[in-house]
Amino acid sequence: MGIIVTVCMTQLRADTPGTEHVIHFNNAGASLMPEPVIRAIKEHYSREITTIGRYKAAVTQRQSIDNVYQELATLINAKPADIALMENATRAWDMAFYSLPLKFGDILLTSTTEYAGNYIPYLQRQKRDGIKVKVLNEDETGAVCLEHLKKALDNPNVR
Repeated sequence: MGIIVTVCMTQLRADTPGTEHVIHFNNAGASLMPEPVIRAIKEHYSREITTIGRYKAAVTQRQSIDNVYQELATLINAKPADIALMENATRAWDMAFYSLPLKFGDILLTSTTEYAGNYIPYLQRQKRDGIKVKVLNEDETGAVCLEHLKKALDNPNVR
């Protein structure tokens, strides 16, 4: 397993030219681009700018975009219609969270280390839908206290 991971990491670094110049830790939606992505963007912009314009360039990419849905569906044994691609993880999480059928009196459990981008929608649904947000205690290591979690899960309104 270690050899495979090393080979993959070596290939990923080789495919990402920026790693030659910087140690980059901002990978939450702002990672360095690998060479295949750089190449695809340059080719697309070149077609937009010099040959066929923006609208036709977009049309030429439609099949490639549609293929992504099929390839991802195949990868996870799903249907292309089951795949949803979003512009970033926060937007994807928001779409999923706001679609949950939470109602007045439902309790949402969270932790003290919840990502602020997730917590804000909790507060919005608390105000809009009357749900309750309960922050679980942490143990001596900073993780969710399992005893507190166990007690909280006994409440039939926990969703």
